[in-house]
Amino acid sequence: RRGCAPSAMGRGSQVSIIRDKISNLRSGSCSSEVFDEIVSASSAAFESESPQRCSDAVSLFCMALMKAALIAIRSPSVASAVAMLLALLRSPREECRRAALDAAARNLDGVQLLRAVLRGMGGADPCRHWQAASNSLLALHLILSCCGKAPTERLRSAGGVPLVLEVWRLGG
Repeated sequence: RRGCAPSAMGRGSQVSIIRDKISNLRSGSCSSEVFDEIVSASSAAFESESPQRCSDAVSLFCMALMKAALIAIRSPSVASAVAMLLALLRSPREECRRAALDAAARNLDGVQLLRAVLRGMGGADPCRHWQAASNSLLALHLILSCCGKAPTERLRSAGGVPLVLEVWRLGG
């Protein structure tokens, strides 16, 4: 049975620990180390093919992005976390993909994601930065195209269209 390997035991507590850590942070104080932990949890969720774990991992990313410090946004850790977010949203298992998309539609602030891209997501390395930007835009596209009109309307009403144009103008 998938997800029952000894190495997977205790992963639920890993998610709880990360969630508690993020919940106790002030806005703008989430570090790159938290994103490293999210990458680890996301990787374990992807490998387990558990819809609940995929949903939890996406929710952790969304929570952390809302409280991310600028230095964390510009770190390679965020680029890795966005890559894992995209992997979860494109999971080969339908139940996991649906759970991840639903969690992202509920929890991801598209405007915050676009602002993170404009603030230099992924760091100074141009390849990493534009890969993170590309992954972010693709993730946002998947969410907006698969989850009905509510996420699209939220993004539009929150001023997301000018941000998309700004990302496009900058070459993202």
